[in-house]
Formats: sequence, C-alpha cells, structure tokens
Amino acid sequence: MRHVRPIALMCCLIATACGAASPLVPTILPSPATTAPPRTAPAGLSVLNGHVVGAPSSHRFTVFAPAGWIADENIVVDSDSFVAGLKVTWVARVPRDPCHWKDSLVPPGPTVDDLVELLVAQRLRNSSTPVEVTLAGYSGKFLEWSVPDDMVVTGDADFQGCDQTDEGHTDFISWIGKDGGHRYHKGPGERDRLWILDVEGQTTVIDISWAASAPSGIRDELIAIVETLEFETR
Repeated sequence: MRHVRPIALMCCLIATACGAASPLVPTILPSPATTAPPRTAPAGLSVLNGHVVGAPSSHRFTVFAPAGWIADENIVVDSDSFVAGLKVTWVARVPRDPCHWKDSLVPPGPTVDDLVELLVAQRLRNSSTPVEVTLAGYSGKFLEWSVPDDMVVTGDADFQGCDQTDEGHTDFISWIGKDGGHRYHKGPGERDRLWILDVEGQTTVIDISWAASAPSGIRDELIAIVETLEFETR
C-alpha cells in the first residue's frame, strides 16, 4: 500500500472529456480577517483543517464538510472503494509530459498566468479553457483536466510506460510541490478541477478531484466543500 505517499487526488468525472464540461465558478467568499475567531460549522457539518503542501506549517486552511470526510493534510473521503479529495499546493515544477516527466520538468514563473500556461500545455490532459475566478477571497484562474481514459494501470497506481520514481512506481504526475512531493494519479479517467490563485503574492493551486468510480453524490459534496474554503491567518 502507498499510504505513506501524498494522497493522490483523483481527476473528476464531470463529462467524457474535461474540455466538454462547463467550468464551475464558485461562490465568492471573503478573505479571513487577521483577528478572526475559530470557524463554527453550520449544523450537520464539521470544520476540517488542512495544510498547504509545500508551504511552511503555518500555512493552513479550513473547510466545512459533512460526515464521511476526514483531514489527512488534505481533505479526503473516508472510503476504501474510491478516492476523492481536496489538496492545496505550492508548485515548484510542472512536467510538459505527465507520463515521461523526468526529463520534462519546468519551473513556473511567479504569476498565476505563468503556472496556468504550463498546466494548459501539459500533454495528454485535455484541459478546458482557463477562466477568471474568485475563491476564498482571492482571484485567479479556473480550469478542468483529465487523465486519458485509455491509460493502462497495474498494481498500486503504476501507469504502464511512465517514468519510474525512486520508490519503484511508474507514476503519472501533474506537478512537483515545493516540498519535493509530487501530485500523482491513480487511474484512467480521473479528472480534476483546479483553482490557481494569487494568495498574498504566492501562486497557490487548489485541486479537487475524484475517481471515475466515485458516486455523483461524492462529487457534489466535494464541490460544496471547496466553496467553504478559507485560508488561516499567518
């Protein structure tokens, strides 16, 4: 089992191709005040705390989530049959080819548009056209993309023909985080929704994703969860 590795956020199942889906523009939420008290969740929901991957430990976020979701640095569904979740990351490098990633890694420039340009150009992803968006009080770009449906996966998320990691896995990789960890995927047909935001001058990626096997209700819960996201004061 690969439990010691970063949670692999699954790419979404909104349509047969990400480019065919209409982008979701989330509710505009206020930026947290510097003296804001701890959040109180509405009835039926819990406050879950996550960490911005690749950032100092003080860079955290909170969301409201229903039963069945847990915080494991990321926000993930508690299920053994499929994976779905939310991950927030500072990105250090993006591969031009997510399968043959070792020799194609490129550091993004400092702006949201710099990172978006690399993501949209990544091979095999069928990215939607980026649109302007605001989430958690911060502005940036939104897009959707996918893992090809015809990829062959064996073992524990090992993609046939892809580059091998130091741990011996052949991973399909979206990016390398500033902590050195990488965002890998678990199977064909996975889809993501990405918000690339300027958060206090730092380009930050909010990634919600779920497996093609995930029930539609899980997708709906995850969309509702990300709309409640707030960054903690630091």
